[in-house]
Amino acid sequence: MDFADGLDMTQVVMLAVVNNPGLKAVRARRRTARAQLFTAGLLPDPQLNLGFDHPSGGPPPLTNAFGLGLRANLQALITRGAAQAAQAEAARQVDLEVLWQEWQVAQRSRVLVARSLAEKKLLHVARIAQNFLADRYAQSSAALHAGDVTLDVAAADLVGLTDADTRLRDIEREINRTQHDVAVLLGLAPDARLVLVKARPSQPFSSRQFDNALHELARRRPDLVALQAGYRSQNYHLREAILAQFPSLNVGFNRARDTSDVSSVGFGITIGLPLFNRNRGEIAIQRNTRAQLRAEYQVRLNNAVMNAHLVWTNARLLSRQLRAARARLPALAAMTAMARRGFDSGALDPLIFITLQTNLLAKRSEVVRLEQSLREAQIGLETLLGITLEPRWIALNKPS
Repeated sequence: MDFADGLDMTQVVMLAVVNNPGLKAVRARRRTARAQLFTAGLLPDPQLNLGFDHPSGGPPPLTNAFGLGLRANLQALITRGAAQAAQAEAARQVDLEVLWQEWQVAQRSRVLVARSLAEKKLLHVARIAQNFLADRYAQSSAALHAGDVTLDVAAADLVGLTDADTRLRDIEREINRTQHDVAVLLGLAPDARLVLVKARPSQPFSSRQFDNALHELARRRPDLVALQAGYRSQNYHLREAILAQFPSLNVGFNRARDTSDVSSVGFGITIGLPLFNRNRGEIAIQRNTRAQLRAEYQVRLNNAVMNAHLVWTNARLLSRQLRAARARLPALAAMTAMARRGFDSGALDPLIFITLQTNLLAKRSEVVRLEQSLREAQIGLETLLGITLEPRWIALNKPS
């Protein structure tokens, strides 16, 4: 990937998903889950028993005796299907949880790109304001020493300049923090500085789109579907525990010869009698675990719905506020331009022009911050609703 011309949002998302250190650790869980699924399909090894006896005395004829036996536990055949199904759902749960983590990292990178670009705009506006007020204070300070203006005029200009300096420093700290967050998210060196370009706009949701997405939430969001897979896995574990309460069965064949040279071939069965234990403790544990998973899923689903509603209403509020702020800009800009001409000709009180210019720059900063807040709200809503997930999610979303 070429960094020379800067990174757009798509490139940053790709780099974050591929290179994020946290995701590298999370993906290791997939290999573990696959190994556990492989283990669940294995059958226990049979047991081979060997014995040898050498006579040390007694009436002849005597010969060496031996015993040979082969046994197998058939209980594993009874529970094997349930164990495999449980582990298959558990492996699918891990895949979905990894996808959810990747999705969150991708969306987080989009937020940081949009925030970084907005902070550059804010920095530009803050520098214009700082330069304007610095020039104004230099003029009023010189006029104060010349006795052309009073102290209150120069003091007001100095206060305005110090406020502008404070805002500029705050924005510089915000930029530094965002650059650090981008470097951490992308797995780069702490001092890495990327040139970010072209933030992909987020499309606003209509009420119908939001309602449809909310209706599909339980089938759409990877972490919720992962919890469903975990519940099904636990259901199979419960079935496995129920099957394990049936009598254990060991079947064996043996061949032997005693010291009097009598040979024999035999067949043996060992049956466990489920009189006291009957695996009731394990069944109770698995049943209660299943109930716990169901409750946890419901809590997660309820929180997702509530958070989606909160972000949705906040995005609509920000959209209204942004339209109102933008509507004021043209009139304020035109009035400031008129005040500039009046100020340059000496026909207007300087304080009026300074107030208008300062308010215009403040309003532009407000518009930039509202645009950024709205963009972050829209990205957050996409994250909460699982919208714009990549096509790989379609394959993962099919029940196994």
